[in-house]
Amino acid sequence: MARPAKSAKVLTDKSQTKAEINMRSQIEDAVGGGADKLVPPERLNERQQQIFRGVVELMSGADILRNGDVEMVARYAFCLDRIICIEYDLNENHDMMYDKDVLSAYKNFTQIYFRCCNELSLSPQSRAKLAIAGASGKNESLEAIKQIIGGKDISSG
Repeated sequence: MARPAKSAKVLTDKSQTKAEINMRSQIEDAVGGGADKLVPPERLNERQQQIFRGVVELMSGADILRNGDVEMVARYAFCLDRIICIEYDLNENHDMMYDKDVLSAYKNFTQIYFRCCNELSLSPQSRAKLAIAGASGKNESLEAIKQIIGGKDISSG
């Protein structure tokens, strides 16, 4: 199975020339639309909207999300909210952990959640790739790299 394609913003000039990366980045921006409508859909509840806004804020430093990603971020927020709800219920009622319907729902939401994490570059591995790309000259400053990897200070070793 082929590896999934990564955003041009996380590629290094070792894998492609700078001209190829720039061209691909421009095409990705054109296809994905702008980044001016990254707002949670109205159908999401308040907690899901908070999750949605948190992801958009977290990813703002990487400048990867586009308007075309709204539905993927919404799916991520919905699944994470449902996982949290099920976990609260399981903690309150331990007998639910033997309910096959609850466990099936939990498993399904978790699978979708992990898929969304992968698609949105929210896994530790994806963040590491973003940081490597940033450190190799894709981003202008140490501050941009810090934002991409979650605000950790990497300058002190």
